Amino acid sequence: RDGTHLASASHDGKVALWNTKNWTVQKEFKIPGTAFYSVDFSNDGAHVAAGADRSIHVWQLDTSELIATLEGHGNWVTDIAFAPDGKTLASVSWDHTVKLWNLSSWLETRTLRSHQGWVNGLAFSPDGNRLLTTDILGVIHQWNATSMTEIDEDPSTLTSVLRLADVDKNRGNYRAAERLYRKAAQLQQQRLGNHHLETLNTRRQVGLSVYRQQRYAEAAIEGEKSLAVALATPGAGAI
Repeated sequence: RDGTHLASASHDGKVALWNTKNWTVQKEFKIPGTAFYSVDFSNDGAHVAAGADRSIHVWQLDTSELIATLEGHGNWVTDIAFAPDGKTLASVSWDHTVKLWNLSSWLETRTLRSHQGWVNGLAFSPDGNRLLTTDILGVIHQWNATSMTEIDEDPSTLTSVLRLADVDKNRGNYRAAERLYRKAAQLQQQRLGNHHLETLNTRRQVGLSVYRQQRYAEAAIEGEKSLAVALATPGAGAI
């Protein structure tokens, strides 16, 4: 974590430790026949961990010893992160779950299951108070890093409404998504008043007209989303 080294993981079964001064490989860790998808350093610089198919491998950096293999995921481990407090390793997977691992025992301590799609990214906040995870549907969940309970968003906020609309759209629930995009547009109208409303209403009607002509809900969704995005930009010009 001092900026002198970079870790990389590859499908060729290798985790490499690079010296950032001369960009040469200082160490390599190998698991033959394994493809790695993710890698991270522990905050004290003592360990490097890499995520693979249903498992996570952890090495001691000074001795190059493989000290733990963590198993429990049901699919590829797409991202991992050590918590800032040095007590926990978090991992996410295409099995739709987030898992927490104790760094003293290397045992799984909790599984979080709110995601409906492949989970492909995570990060702790710099202060270590929150864990954020994201999935292939574009949904981001926030967790209290101490209790690992989910932090709910205010369902009335624009960001939350648009996020839910995108989820419905990605799932093919076009009618539900259209209603949510309409709600998002209304929220922005309330926030910005009637600024450029005439021009923006023209954009909305174009989207709805295409929807009626093609009898396909996604056209209306794009019309509504364009309206919400444009309303979110103060001083938006004419179309």
